[in-house]
Amino acid sequence: FYLIQRKDWRQSARARTGTSPLLLSKVLQTMDREKLESEATSSENTIALKGGIDVSQLTSGEGTVFEIDVDRNATSPMASDMFKGEELFNQIPHSLWEEEDSSESDKDASLPFDKLKTKMIKVTDDGGVVKKVLREGTGPVVPEGALVRVHYNGYLEYSDEPYDSTRLRSKPYQARLGKSGLIPGMEVAIETMRRGELSRFVVSPQYAFREAGCPPRIPPNSTILFEIELLSFVDYKAASDFEASQDNEKKEVTFEQLLEVAAAEKRLGNDFFETKSYRKAITRYQKAINLLEKRHLQNEDEELVWKTAILKLYLNLSLCYLRMKHPEKCVIYCRKVLELDENNVKSHYRLGQAFMHLGDFHKSKQHLVRAANLAPGNLEIREELQRLDKNHKKFKDIETEFPSQAFGGIKQESGQNTTGYEISESVRKQLEDLKLNDSLMHLVLPDILAREELEGAKMVAEKLGLKYKEVSSGIKIYKDGPPPLDEHHLV
Repeated sequence: FYLIQRKDWRQSARARTGTSPLLLSKVLQTMDREKLESEATSSENTIALKGGIDVSQLTSGEGTVFEIDVDRNATSPMASDMFKGEELFNQIPHSLWEEEDSSESDKDASLPFDKLKTKMIKVTDDGGVVKKVLREGTGPVVPEGALVRVHYNGYLEYSDEPYDSTRLRSKPYQARLGKSGLIPGMEVAIETMRRGELSRFVVSPQYAFREAGCPPRIPPNSTILFEIELLSFVDYKAASDFEASQDNEKKEVTFEQLLEVAAAEKRLGNDFFETKSYRKAITRYQKAINLLEKRHLQNEDEELVWKTAILKLYLNLSLCYLRMKHPEKCVIYCRKVLELDENNVKSHYRLGQAFMHLGDFHKSKQHLVRAANLAPGNLEIREELQRLDKNHKKFKDIETEFPSQAFGGIKQESGQNTTGYEISESVRKQLEDLKLNDSLMHLVLPDILAREELEGAKMVAEKLGLKYKEVSSGIKIYKDGPPPLDEHHLV
């Protein structure tokens, strides 16, 4: 019965189904017989079978065997509108139907969702939203005004396929509670959940789409079942309230209130970072930094708290830029950290990584050795030092090979320059590193360099098989493929 509703006509579609006699009889009782007969003759609402189905076997609970006529259904106008069969099958709430079939009828439950509600707890006093936890979450419940990321499936009564599903779209839903556009029942439901929790909710019409419904998918006065998984949430209320306030009100906030706003922006940045949305994370971290950098501190206690908060933001920004393969910007924020705390281990470690990407092995080793001395038991720092030594040795081994292969057309054996252009050792090493280092995608030679050196760098880049283009700040040299975005597009 469920498979017929799903309109699953994949090849070799042969199935055995055992449907609850109670459920089938209730379906037949609630559907108008004339409408059923009319729909049965409509090619838009029927699935052709080879042979027929013995209803008596279904109602007796024995189940029946049927076979779908693949050829006849291949031209159905409904076929192009369906989700992929396997994806859809994975979203069927099998445990829900198993519970229904395996338990005895409840005398007060005239409909399947009514029966489910008898085993669920009330979320609202009137029972308009009820809940059953399928997997416990951890930590506190979602606070008011939080930013949430959820996966959900929504089901209508008597339907085993979702009318809406973030899982079938392969993209979680993200929204701010109170301004989310979700139906009231979903907001109420999510506010009861903890991080990582998976729960089932039955939402009555007054908390869903009410008398109007949402044609053509949701009929009027529909009760809806949701299965919701709370992936994460961020308490963003402080930042949201701050954004909504007037300019003169923003100037009056206390230091503690400003810290909470910055912390909310940082939490949201961390959430973006976890999903590898580094540009969005950078925007949030930078927003928090701007708030803190503009604050006038009143005493040493405030300065100490301020320093701790902004150090974390600088470090988070440096890591984002390192992940985005922008080591030059990572260096900027790590140095800001060292201005406040010269013995910060993470800053020295990331500077070592950044300078390695930039091809400056001397500075890379300086900072990695400093980090190792500050944290002698840290295995990651030791491994990075080993990686540095390995890369440095590799570059040393090929250093004599490059002049003959890559630079042979620029300098003759006599050492005379035949092009009229010279490049410095530093620029040459950067170009070599770009060619050989898989983690480095491009570099920018600033226009403060002499024209002769920039022209020479272009020629060397061509010899190495690299590409280049003129940008407002100088020359951007990059590996084969589409040119990288300009810097102002990356943050």
